[in-house]
Amino acid sequence: MTVQTAPVPLAIVNVDYAGEAVKSARYFANPRKVVRVIDALHVGVAAGSNARELVQLLGANHHNPGVARAFFTGILSVLTPENAAPEVLADMDSRIERAVRDLSAKLGVPMVAWIHGNTKTRHAHLLFPNSDGNRTLPMPRKFLQDLQGFGWTTALASGRGKGERQASPVFTRAKKLQVRDLATLLVDEDGKLRDDRWEELEGKGEIGNPRHREDGSPISFEYQGRRIRFATLQGFVGEQQRKTRSMTNHTNLGQPVPPALLAQLAEVGVNADAVNRVVEQFRDIKRAVDLDRETKLKNIPQPPKIGIE
Repeated sequence: MTVQTAPVPLAIVNVDYAGEAVKSARYFANPRKVVRVIDALHVGVAAGSNARELVQLLGANHHNPGVARAFFTGILSVLTPENAAPEVLADMDSRIERAVRDLSAKLGVPMVAWIHGNTKTRHAHLLFPNSDGNRTLPMPRKFLQDLQGFGWTTALASGRGKGERQASPVFTRAKKLQVRDLATLLVDEDGKLRDDRWEELEGKGEIGNPRHREDGSPISFEYQGRRIRFATLQGFVGEQQRKTRSMTNHTNLGQPVPPALLAQLAEVGVNADAVNRVVEQFRDIKRAVDLDRETKLKNIPQPPKIGIE
């Protein structure tokens, strides 16, 4: 007699940076939705901890928990039959738990997940730190594509592109590439809309269903299947400008201060002699540091030469 085994369910997984990890944990842990809590912290406290305590536990080994992108959220969705029997759903929950633990082991980070049973598709929400204790997690696009292949677990199989449930992009922040391109195209340096380019894209049908304020300024529009807020484009341009302003062009300390730079400083009331004095001080410090380095290098014992005479 041949024993038939049930096929491995198809699944998709997406990860994203957690803007507010505590807020996400509270949402994920909603008791009206949760059918199982998966504790890959390995300390048995996930179910009994409040959201803030849980996030602190997850980030306890983070090399820099104060950074803006200290946590990831994720969603693991499994292809679920219509009117699935309770034993089928229980099997899915067990498979999801195994997959979550496998993913935690692959990434080398603690992880907590909540399986929600309030929708037709069985799915788990994941929360984990963006650090293995020494460095941030390597998340290049190729790695995330491989992650979507589900080669890291035997509990589930890749549902990417299978049937009607097409997988959305593995790394949902990849949509920032759209924002970058659109921001460069549609927004000027002052954060204002480039009307001619807007009309061109709208005429081609690349953007549609815009929403406007009473003064005619755009609120949001649809692009490549998703709605984008114009304020998001403005924010991206502003962020790029802040980064540019934070980059300082240093003059060569081995050379006199360029006359053009002195003239610009004089226009804003900066005394040229004061600038030269400061630069000279930095030049003296640089000479002292270089001299100290050379002295230390000379005093390093050299290994004996090995050769054949």
